[in-house]
Amino acid sequence: MDDSNLFLSFVVKEMGDAMKRLNEDIRMVASWCCNHSLLINPEKTKLLVMGTRQLLSTLPEDFLVTLLGKEIYPVSSAKDLGIILDKSLTCDDHITEVVSKCEAALCQNNRVKHLLDTKAIVTLIKTLVFSKVFYFSSVCSNASKKNVDRLQKVKNFAARVVTDIRKFDHITPVLTQLNWLSVTST
Repeated sequence: MDDSNLFLSFVVKEMGDAMKRLNEDIRMVASWCCNHSLLINPEKTKLLVMGTRQLLSTLPEDFLVTLLGKEIYPVSSAKDLGIILDKSLTCDDHITEVVSKCEAALCQNNRVKHLLDTKAIVTLIKTLVFSKVFYFSSVCSNASKKNVDRLQKVKNFAARVVTDIRKFDHITPVLTQLNWLSVTST
């Protein structure tokens, strides 16, 4: 079975009842899947409880769900549709992964750019780097300034790869020359 999600919203003071409802819903889903010859893998199942730090601190130690006899405890983050969601919806974990992948792609492009013309390098960067940045921008429009700045640094690095300008040279004229908007404008 592909990734499936089960969402349940509840008030903190109704946590005990919510846990019972969630366990019952999971039991019904597992039963339906068995009746329709579908498999559920409890080892790949994640429980992500979202809320503010204050509300999450009130979560009892024994908050868990049971799926096919396996106890599943809350995790700090989980991946869904290519986005890493964390329990506070800060997108920090996702940004860290995106920046890491983009920087790796840019380093690879920087190593082979002498073999390609500028147009090919720009195409590679738009495909391998900007696609990830734009996808994140469309999904996480409420990202913190810190995270937006981290993405802008990736874009600046990309501009430096394309144009061979040095690390401490001013980047704004280069971004304008390339006709690349800042991350906050995307």
